[in-house]
Amino acid sequence: MNRITKILLLALTAAVLFAGCGREKKIKPSLPVGDSVESVPNFVMENFTLKSAQKGEVKWEVNAKGAQVFELKKKAYAQGFVMNYLDANNSKTVLYGDRAVIDTDTNFMEITGNVKAISGDGAVVRTNRLFWDDRRKKMYTEEEVTVTRDGTVLKGIGLETDAGFKNLEIKRRVTLKAVDVGE
Repeated sequence: MNRITKILLLALTAAVLFAGCGREKKIKPSLPVGDSVESVPNFVMENFTLKSAQKGEVKWEVNAKGAQVFELKKKAYAQGFVMNYLDANNSKTVLYGDRAVIDTDTNFMEITGNVKAISGDGAVVRTNRLFWDDRRKKMYTEEEVTVTRDGTVLKGIGLETDAGFKNLEIKRRVTLKAVDVGE
């Protein structure tokens, strides 16, 4: 091999070896719901259950068909939401919704989509969005709401109530359709 061929072969080898240096394509993982770690759930579950207990006694239980838990956000997103709540008198209230966002630190919940709450005495609250404040043991909304009890229908916008609907307040545009109970 002559000297020129050796130099060309050495230059070609060096060019091949160093051609890619510094130009590597950075591989970015494809995340399913966004570009940040906070957007990826830590857990994805079917038949999700969350319970709250005081002094060893279960006060409420949430069940959902599915849920995604985000530990960094301290949130759980549930679908097919059902909450069973027992008040101090062991009266049960059941709350239903298509979806819920649960703060896993405070148990504050936002329930949306076909929301229905049924108290132990049969009263029914219907709305599209309802908040559960676990610290205050109160439900509230600023949406349209319908309350039905023993055939009486109360409608309005905005509501605040305790879990058993004992202290229920409709905020504005209240209408009432009462049932005649006779004599």
